[in-house]
Amino acid sequence: MLAYFEAPVPGLRGALQALVASLPEDLALDRHRLVADKCWEHLKPQEDPGLALVLLWVEERLFRLALRRGLEDVFERRNRARERVGILPVAEALSWLAEECADLWPRFETERRPGADELAAWRKEVTRRVVKKPVLRKAAMEFFLWCAPDAAASEAELVTLSLVKTTTDRRLLRRLGEHPSTRVRFRVRAIHAWLEAGAEQGTEPQTPATLTGALRHLRASGAMTLGGGRTWLRDRDLEELLLGAFSRVERDFSARYPQHCREDEAQLVTRLLEDLRHEFESIRSDLGLLLSQGQPVPLELDLRFRQGLASGGPRPSGVELMFVLSVEVDAFLKTRRAVLVRARKLEPWGEGQWAPNLRLGREQVDGLLGLSESAYCLFLVPPSLRAECWMVPARLVRGLMEAQGSLSSVSREGAQRVARSLAQWMTYDLLGLWSGDDRPAVLERAGENAEGGPDFVVEISVRKGGK
Repeated sequence: MLAYFEAPVPGLRGALQALVASLPEDLALDRHRLVADKCWEHLKPQEDPGLALVLLWVEERLFRLALRRGLEDVFERRNRARERVGILPVAEALSWLAEECADLWPRFETERRPGADELAAWRKEVTRRVVKKPVLRKAAMEFFLWCAPDAAASEAELVTLSLVKTTTDRRLLRRLGEHPSTRVRFRVRAIHAWLEAGAEQGTEPQTPATLTGALRHLRASGAMTLGGGRTWLRDRDLEELLLGAFSRVERDFSARYPQHCREDEAQLVTRLLEDLRHEFESIRSDLGLLLSQGQPVPLELDLRFRQGLASGGPRPSGVELMFVLSVEVDAFLKTRRAVLVRARKLEPWGEGQWAPNLRLGREQVDGLLGLSESAYCLFLVPPSLRAECWMVPARLVRGLMEAQGSLSSVSREGAQRVARSLAQWMTYDLLGLWSGDDRPAVLERAGENAEGGPDFVVEISVRKGGK
């Protein structure tokens, strides 16, 4: 039926709905090209720029698939599609939007999924280009709700919300509730739930341009969760918020490391922990804004740190930290566990040069592992491939030292190959509860008067509602 579509069987929108819903990457493209050609024959871009935008996006998708398969005339077909809408005053904006979405949306289903900051910047740019012209707003609203894949559903709803500016826009949104696409009708209901709740929200901005706004919208519309996340938090937005915050701290610390590399490790660690504490306060403030909407705060976070009795003065073998994590879920499930960390910095070698090895005594690594298997080494380094600090399990560090036959250092390249970034470790290993030792003998070392305790004790508390 698709291959031999003739208007007006279910109408142009019906044919486009079938085309959008049946655009897989594993089938031959001939029938999709044929249906698209039929749609172009019956489309009048001046009368409905929204359908022109949908067809442009379909052509962009077909262009990318055909290019990967080495088909002929891919560029000519793409240019013909753009020429068909070239008579519109908003043709440039439509082409930009179709191309952007054809690039962005497939990434939601891969490991290259864009982060929260990147998505916020993208929403802002889309709003800047589209929001001023009613014809563009109308076209973009239907396009986002119709063509965005399920993995990008929340992002499509957020962008649509940012485009609803007038009562005419709201009427258009209500009419989209009768769209031939089930996907559109479902998403319109979710947006209406947000708009009805927004009428009681006072002076809160209407555009959810931040991750806090995204969280609030998703909970108000009942669209959470987006696949459940990767940790026990079961909330991918929260995980991205945490990972993005920790990454900012780590990136700034690593970028400034060449300026402070000659300081003692205790001073470097203090600076890093201070930045983390400020970031925790920022996260807590950001999540606290949910209270202004009457929404439950999804997570309560707190970070405090103090120096132990053993700290002070230069420490040639680095400094020892103990991360103590306390987690409470719905005032019922509780856990308290500790992770031991030995911090060591990369020494400078002259101007702009760095040592090939990280100085670390084998006895220090054995000492950590003798206390607990939940032990890591934190290497403070300047930007290399990325601006980050390296976290390596102590047992793996010991294996590297054995492999290179060293008792006093570990290869910088070897450590980099096996390391995780500090931000990933804190999000997925520490807060994700993949690491930690809950034995009383280990936790007692975190006491203020404990002899031979760590140089720094970092206490993190997490409280989460049961739902």
